[in-house]
Amino acid sequence: MKRVLLVILLICITFSIIGCLNRNKSEIIDDGIVIGQTLLSLGGENSDITEVTYSINLQNKLGKPISIIGIEPVISKDLSDRLIDNSLKLEVNKVIESNESKDISGYFKIDTKGLSKQEIMNFDLAIRKYKIQTEQLVRAN
Repeated sequence: MKRVLLVILLICITFSIIGCLNRNKSEIIDDGIVIGQTLLSLGGENSDITEVTYSINLQNKLGKPISIIGIEPVISKDLSDRLIDNSLKLEVNKVIESNESKDISGYFKIDTKGLSKQEIMNFDLAIRKYKIQTEQLVRAN
């Protein structure tokens, strides 16, 4: 009986160690592109149209160069309903080398006709997510 319990205990310990080792490997591979610092500003020459400008720092943690084809900010419903140009996609076409970073900036315009500055500031202006279109060269074995 003691042998059976000892064998079961050794099997559990072995599987626990193997599970921990595999988890660390997947975390390294999944890093990929990381968004560092982000900036957002509002402006424009016309009080009826507000230009929302964003700037993000993309860091390549993948371990090999990666080509950024395009970036699209994911915006709130408030902003989406007032969007002047329906296309938010920014064509980038830049390569980020392994362990390097690049600053990417873009903008979009929203209709703010008849709104005060306070009403505009009450919108959910934060951009929390970005759709990033990438291209990678993968070597075949």
